[in-house]
Amino acid sequence: MTDNTQVMSREADKSKAGKNIVEMGSRVYVLLSICDGKTRQAAQAVKGMPGITIADLLEGDPNLLLMVEAADRLELAGLLMPVLSVLDGITEDLRVLVNSSV
Repeated sequence: MTDNTQVMSREADKSKAGKNIVEMGSRVYVLLSICDGKTRQAAQAVKGMPGITIADLLEGDPNLLLMVEAADRLELAGLLMPVLSVLDGITEDLRVLVNSSV
């Protein structure tokens, strides 16, 4: 490969990588503390809801991790609110971590 071809190939790779980032959309991680004995029920309640890609039980506090994905932040907000409203036993400890663009 000539130097020009290598440069063009690297630029094409960067362009493809940028498209992958845009197509990924928005993601939010939700860390919740659920009352004792209700964590498993909470995880089961949200599994299968639109946008939920992870609903994992954790040891200690917080004890539930959710990952919600959507095409954009507006859709993400629309998906997140029903998820939070279906959960029973949320204590005061609720953290929402939104991914930042790369």
